[in-house]
Amino acid sequence: MVFHFRGISVEHRASAQKIGTDATLLAGYLRVHGDEWGLRSETRGADLGAGCGVIGLLLAQRWPHLHVDLVEKDALSAQESQFNALNTQLSERATAIHAALPQWTPTHPLDWAVSNPPYFKGLPAGNERRDAARHQSHLPPDALASWFRRWVKPNGWLALIVPEPLDYISALGSPVRWVAFRTLHHEEPKRHVVFWENRQHETHGPIPLTEPEHVLSLYDENGLASEGYRNYCGDLLLRFPERTAAHRPKSSGV
Repeated sequence: MVFHFRGISVEHRASAQKIGTDATLLAGYLRVHGDEWGLRSETRGADLGAGCGVIGLLLAQRWPHLHVDLVEKDALSAQESQFNALNTQLSERATAIHAALPQWTPTHPLDWAVSNPPYFKGLPAGNERRDAARHQSHLPPDALASWFRRWVKPNGWLALIVPEPLDYISALGSPVRWVAFRTLHHEEPKRHVVFWENRQHETHGPIPLTEPEHVLSLYDENGLASEGYRNYCGDLLLRFPERTAAHRPKSSGV
């Protein structure tokens, strides 16, 4: 089962968490705004809970001086991320690591980290691998925050895509970048791209936020992929779904 992006293909057959909109959107956002976060220069970061490695690999493909550790505790997923790094010819800059958070310790402090973390909070489904990839108990916000403060350099950053940012704001403090995405223009946001800086001392950095700076729709009032969605993912996706289910014409019965 291969997910074909523009210029890169990623296998996700074995991974407990398949490639979806969240991972693609976070990678797309950073591919557009990476200059602001120092990704053009030679930096080292980590894709935490990397699954098949899709986010880290899409960043490594876009930014030629970037090095990323693809950290994944599920053995089959970690093996698949290693395969994908080799298959995409990015293995010199994308390293698959079979390890769990928050126990994993990098060899030296990192410049940044990204994650599409497990966020479900209901009862586990009973599928061990699936639950580990999706349930928040396997990487609680407090544990992620503690790891971030210890292993990312001062003024380094963490970027997450999550459905409920308040869970992470309570652990990490106020973010410095917050963009909310709703599926349709009349709905509440279901995805939030949120950035934190590791501010161990007062600095003159961005003013911390208490609400999203922008709220964008993935689809417009006609159910077509919006300008914002195309801006972030247009150089990744081979095609966009042209209509959502909510906008498909209803049968006349004739």
